[in-house]
Amino acid sequence: MKNVAVRRLLPGETDQFFQLIQMFASGESQLKNHSSPAENYVTAFLRNQKNHVLVATINNIVVGGLTAYELEMYKNEASEMFLFEIGVGEEYRQQGVGTLLIQKLKEVCIQKNIQQIFVITSRGNACALQLYNTTGGKGDTESILFNYFL
Repeated sequence: MKNVAVRRLLPGETDQFFQLIQMFASGESQLKNHSSPAENYVTAFLRNQKNHVLVATINNIVVGGLTAYELEMYKNEASEMFLFEIGVGEEYRQQGVGTLLIQKLKEVCIQKNIQQIFVITSRGNACALQLYNTTGGKGDTESILFNYFL
């Protein structure tokens, strides 16, 4: 897609992070009534080098983005990347924005010598499954996700 810039947000770029949070919330009914975090929390979040927030922008307007977390492993001296959330604005879907975001995350991982990215999605999320398959993800049909709500 032309004119799309993909980059990692820096601690002072809370405005674009709030644009991304709003975009995520518009697509998920359970987030629509949640309040946004405070600006000082978002700044601290962005300051943490193990939190990765990538945005895709056109003319400085957020059209997509992702959040990912670098997790240190104990079995070896390595980290893995957990792709927590990815989203693209409705009018920009199916135009390669999600692919650009994942490609940028792969580049970040290569620079940091992280050799695995993992992501969780539902079996019924056809768009996510297609994106992960076309960007080189390998599905694991054996795993089952358990949630503990405390």
